[in-house]
Amino acid sequence: VNGQIDRLLISDKEVIIADYKTTRIAPKTAENCPEAYLVQMAVYRHLLQDLYPNHTIRCLLIWTSAPSVMELPEDILIQRMGLINRKLDHS
Repeated sequence: VNGQIDRLLISDKEVIIADYKTTRIAPKTAENCPEAYLVQMAVYRHLLQDLYPNHTIRCLLIWTSAPSVMELPEDILIQRMGLINRKLDHS
């Protein structure tokens, strides 16, 4: 995996991953986010879950054009990670 988390906050009970996005028009919902962003955050979440198994992992996209912050729902990230795992299994 090659990537860089823009901001990372680690507390006693949770890890917050924040990534800045400069897309000209920020999507209104997580379902409308570019797929690449969802996959990126799903991978970050997956890797940090292994490092912090007793923490809640939250993923935020910070849209610089709006400006606004969008928290990505856990179910969307779990689904994306499942798709990634299935693709890897079939490689």
